[in-house]
Amino acid sequence: MLKLRTLIEENKEGIEPLKGAEYKVIMFLENKFGDFTINDIHNQTNDVLVSHIFETIMESLPVSYDVGINLYYLYINNIESIRGGDDSWKSDPKRGIGENVFKYEAALAKYLEKPYSLLKKIRTNYGLESFEDNNGYVWSIGDWEDRERAINIVIDEHYMYGLDNNSNVEDGYRSEARHHFGERYICEFLYVPKEWKKELAIEGARFSVNNMSDDELIDPLDSNTYNKETKELSNRYHDLVNQIDILNEKIDNTTNDDEIEMYSEKIERLDGDIENIYDSAREIIEEEEYKEIHQRLTDDLEEWLSDYGYLDGSGELAYREVKGVDRPIFPEWLYIDANKMRDDLVSLLSDNIGRDIALYDGEEHEVEYNGETYYIYQVD
Repeated sequence: MLKLRTLIEENKEGIEPLKGAEYKVIMFLENKFGDFTINDIHNQTNDVLVSHIFETIMESLPVSYDVGINLYYLYINNIESIRGGDDSWKSDPKRGIGENVFKYEAALAKYLEKPYSLLKKIRTNYGLESFEDNNGYVWSIGDWEDRERAINIVIDEHYMYGLDNNSNVEDGYRSEARHHFGERYICEFLYVPKEWKKELAIEGARFSVNNMSDDELIDPLDSNTYNKETKELSNRYHDLVNQIDILNEKIDNTTNDDEIEMYSEKIERLDGDIENIYDSAREIIEEEEYKEIHQRLTDDLEEWLSDYGYLDGSGELAYREVKGVDRPIFPEWLYIDANKMRDDLVSLLSDNIGRDIALYDGEEHEVEYNGETYYIYQVD
């Protein structure tokens, strides 16, 4: 065996051995397995024999898998000519590596360091080609595009099953994504649809304005939030109030009934002008409140939900007691942004999709074959 090792020592980095070295290897194998029939060797129906031949090559010779597999097929492809004494195979040997061998099969065989015939194609797994080896283990394999497709299938069939952009917060609460990643996770993808956002902003603005006192209606007009016209409206209000105060003072300082009646009529007209200012203030403030609520529902939804008691202090759904049982609050206008959740799940799963596909050990393995990377998962 030492002499045989020396013959192929120059085979570095998987370079194919010289024909003379190949011949000596074939003769070495034939001497070892000559008691087996041509059909036993050529048809590869005996997994134990297939393994034994290939393992003999790999354990006896310092060769790479690629060289070893070529030597294996060189032997079994030409066994009939070798046994029949037909030396023509030496000048034109059959070097095929088997019929209908797919790239996935070849890549997996390389990773497992097995001949292709020891892999039996079975069902697909999340769209990945799957094979069972001679030891009964099940493997799934795919290239980068297959891997990306598998991630999306895992998301569709597992984490986001039944979820789309028409799904409300209750659907998200009952999803696998929530069960796996927690309630806080789905709350990161809440949104309010356009029509609901408009309705909530209108209702919120009206409620806010309707609960304002007269003074509260006027005070905001002086702030920097509003424009020149609103400040002029505020100035007009204060001027009217001042006029009424002066008229009231005049009433207090006179006993003349005609004067009192005249001052009172003026005050009544000024009160009407003030009511008009209140109406204008309501419109202005309601419009600004609408803009603010709409903006918060768009850009600061989590904070808004917390302020109004729909989320708790930890950013999860708030609970309310119903018939003695605490239940989460599911506003009918609160939805799940399925597209945003999908993008996030793709990012999360891309880090280690093996956790979801490789049911045996949760690991993702890689192998290079013909310049392309393949991703391998042990399923069983």
